[in-house]
Amino acid sequence: MVYKKKKIPEWNWDISKATTYTRLTTSTSSEQMEFWIQFNPDWTKWYSACYNAANAPVIKQWTLSTPRDITTSTLQWSTQKGSGSSWGNYPSIYICNNGNYVYFCDNPHPNTGNWLIYLYSLSTPRDLSSTWTQIKTFSKQKIQRITWVSEDGKAFITAFDNAVNSRYIFYSTSSTARDWNSSWTTLMSHCWWSAFSNDWTKVYFSQDNSKVVYEYSLSTPYNPTTKTLVQSKTLDTVSNLLWITFDTGWDNLYVCANSRPSANYIYQYSLI
Repeated sequence: MVYKKKKIPEWNWDISKATTYTRLTTSTSSEQMEFWIQFNPDWTKWYSACYNAANAPVIKQWTLSTPRDITTSTLQWSTQKGSGSSWGNYPSIYICNNGNYVYFCDNPHPNTGNWLIYLYSLSTPRDLSSTWTQIKTFSKQKIQRITWVSEDGKAFITAFDNAVNSRYIFYSTSSTARDWNSSWTTLMSHCWWSAFSNDWTKVYFSQDNSKVVYEYSLSTPYNPTTKTLVQSKTLDTVSNLLWITFDTGWDNLYVCANSRPSANYIYQYSLI
C-alpha cells in the first residue's frame, strides 16, 4: 500500500488581505464596548466581556447558527460578574484549551493596588452558563487582561497599565503552573491584545488607541520574545482597536473595536 503525504494547509496568515468585512453590533445602550471575545473549537459558540452602566463586568455567551459567521450570532446567556466601580472595569476571561477551566480578570483602577485573576472550574466544559467553582486567586500589580495561557499553565501573556494610557504586553514563564510571580519580559508597548498562528511561528498584536495590527515571525515557536516584525496593517473601518483573533482555518480575522459614540462592533475581515 502506498501512503500519500498529508498536505499541510496553506494558512492565510497575511493580514494585508484584511480589506472586506462584515460586522455585528453587540452591546446595548446600557453597556460599554466589548473588550474581549473568544471562540470555542468548533466555532459554533463564542464568548464576550464588557461592562455595564454600573461599571461592573458583564460576561456573555453567544451561539452561531453558521460556524465562523459572526453575523449569525444569538445571545444565549449573560450575567454580571464582579462589582462596579467609579472607574469602570476592563474585564476579560480566558477559557483553557480543554474547556474545563476559566480565568476571570477583575480590575480596579489601573494605577492603584493589585488586580485579581480568579481561576474557576466549569461544571460543563466551555459552557459559561454552568456552575463556576473558584480554585485559586492570583494577584499581580496592575494586570489588565489575560491574552493567552499555555496549555500546561506555565506561560502566559498579559497586558496592563504601567501608567495612565501606557499599556504594555508582557510575557512570563514559570516552572510551576499558574505561578507567574517570576520576572516578566516586555513584548511591546501601547498594545491591547495578542494572537498566535496555528503553528506558533507568528504572533500578532493590536495597537492601543489606533487601527493598527502588527504581524511578527517567531524564530522559536511559542516564544514571543524571539519576534521579528513582518508587516503591519491599518484597518481603516475601525476605531480604537481592542482585540483580535483568527479562525482555525485562517480565513477570517475578528476584531473587537470601539466605535463611540455610534455603536460597538465585532468585525469579521476576510483573509482569502
